[in-house]
Amino acid sequence: MEYTIKDGNIYSTGLDKWVPVLDYLQNIINTICFQLDNTKFEMTFIGSSVETSKQQKSPYIRVYNKYEGEDIIGILKDMGIPSELDCYESDDGDDDNGRPIMLYRWSVRIPELNIPESECDLPRAILCPSNTDWEDESENDPNDGSWIGR
Repeated sequence: MEYTIKDGNIYSTGLDKWVPVLDYLQNIINTICFQLDNTKFEMTFIGSSVETSKQQKSPYIRVYNKYEGEDIIGILKDMGIPSELDCYESDDGDDDNGRPIMLYRWSVRIPELNIPESECDLPRAILCPSNTDWEDESENDPNDGSWIGR
């Protein structure tokens, strides 16, 4: 999928229209939470670029283990969004027997979606709506994406 970002809006070949970047990202997280019937997921952003004038942020969806990540990759694939599983390992010292304690932080990364900081003011995180929000909006299925850009 190819993305173009301009003036706080995003054009994706999957949607074939311009929509606000934050609406597009919220739709991604809503779809994941709705399909997995879980509200614990959140999207955060990691900055990248050597030059300050070209700072970009990539979305990461935090997961608790590899298997949740694989489920999310499947959902994103169905949405036409390429993604990959990412694992950050860190050493948290040694236990009482001298064995190292390793921490694993899993996430799903959307590598092709790099958002220039100059085009959009991103929040620290984009969260799932609560399940009661879905029940209150019976005419708006968060899974169908039709509400984007309204």
